[in-house]
Amino acid sequence: MKLWALRCGNLYTDVGGLVTGQPAGTMGEVPVMCFAVDTGDGVLVFDTGLHEACCGPDPAAHFGAMLDLFEIRCPRHALVDERLRQAGYSVDEVRWVVNSHLHFDHAGRNAAFPVATQYVRARELSWAWEVSAKPRGVLAGDLDDISAPDWDYEDEFELTPNLTLISTPGHTPGHQALLVSFEDGARFACVGDAAYTLQAVIEHRPTGRPTDEYRAVISLQRLTDLDAQLLTAHDIDQWRDVSDASLIHSA
Repeated sequence: MKLWALRCGNLYTDVGGLVTGQPAGTMGEVPVMCFAVDTGDGVLVFDTGLHEACCGPDPAAHFGAMLDLFEIRCPRHALVDERLRQAGYSVDEVRWVVNSHLHFDHAGRNAAFPVATQYVRARELSWAWEVSAKPRGVLAGDLDDISAPDWDYEDEFELTPNLTLISTPGHTPGHQALLVSFEDGARFACVGDAAYTLQAVIEHRPTGRPTDEYRAVISLQRLTDLDAQLLTAHDIDQWRDVSDASLIHSA
């Protein structure tokens, strides 16, 4: 089994108070990280990054008001399906697509994997449609590409004996993490946006604007109790040396 980190572009934005803890007005590039697990019996993609409109002729037609907050820096070769190809996989090898949640930088490329089963929690999809008309980070154009069944769970969901989805609400109502367990005992947790930085996860400190701060804290406590290496989606320092597709672990 192999676990890959895929750097799928960057968001240039005001990171002050959002990621770095610096004063508002501190501009910087925030990585957009997706992950892939080669199980030997198919590939799982965790989060699908940005919609291909970001490298098209009219990004505003898809992203709208998001472009007032973020400068999207994602050339075509950085889209999640292209990063997978660089790691040696075709889109038809992707058996599962899991979205931690449905903000635009985590759910933009579900349509790139036509044969995969999509795992999006029903409560997350319902909430996302409710807020998609507002500048809340969810885009209706991304939701149109979601083909997930009416599916949900309360605590954990085992996809395979080595891949477990963990309910981590707070950032959004249906946020979920992925626990990857290797036969050599190594464990990794892809935490999505439970918090934006590794330090914030460790300190049980929600970042951004969680929909439910109390539940966000509980979710962070749960993640640190997993006895797993934590892999964030946006931590600048954690992913400073990863520029494309990087193998995290193999066993």
